[in-house]
Amino acid sequence: MSQGLEIARAATYPYGVACAQRALGRIAFARDELAQADTHLNDALQTFRSMEARFEIARTWMALAELAHRRGEGEATTTRVAGAHRMFMDLRVPHYVALTEALAGRLGVQAATMTV
Repeated sequence: MSQGLEIARAATYPYGVACAQRALGRIAFARDELAQADTHLNDALQTFRSMEARFEIARTWMALAELAHRRGEGEATTTRVAGAHRMFMDLRVPHYVALTEALAGRLGVQAATMTV
């Protein structure tokens, strides 16, 4: 996957770069390499922000919420889940609203904190 990141960078393809960064973050998370996961996911977040890719920002917040939860960072977990939920609501993507609500349930985030 890091090869994909390098190819996307060489091609000056920011969306591909951000997707590869997020994928690397998810892989690191699955391997319990939390510092690497944090680096890759936050790099992806910044790259998506530079493109104003709101949908992808919200998807990355979901991954960052899982990371915060694994680290025992309750407030960060809630903030990231609520932010993703709010953005998906604004974008009117009900499937991802439902996915975020399911994630909130798994992570123990109270529904009241996710109201718009």
